[in-house]
Amino acid sequence: MVDNQGERWYNCPLVIKVIFVCDKCHFLFSRAVRPEQCPDCGKYAVREASEAEQQEYEEHLKEFHGDGNG
Repeated sequence: MVDNQGERWYNCPLVIKVIFVCDKCHFLFSRAVRPEQCPDCGKYAVREASEAEQQEYEEHLKEFHGDGNG
């Protein structure tokens, strides 16, 4: 496809990331697919994060990226 300024762009499939947590080290992270092992400690104790853990992850992202106000 070509946009109105002559540049090409393509439809890309939407990648949905899921938030996971390690039950051993409590590391919160996101991935498109569930890993077998925790990327932080390497244990086989990864599960999908609960609602509260997902909110905690989002808060960490906000703190990491800042609010844009200096």
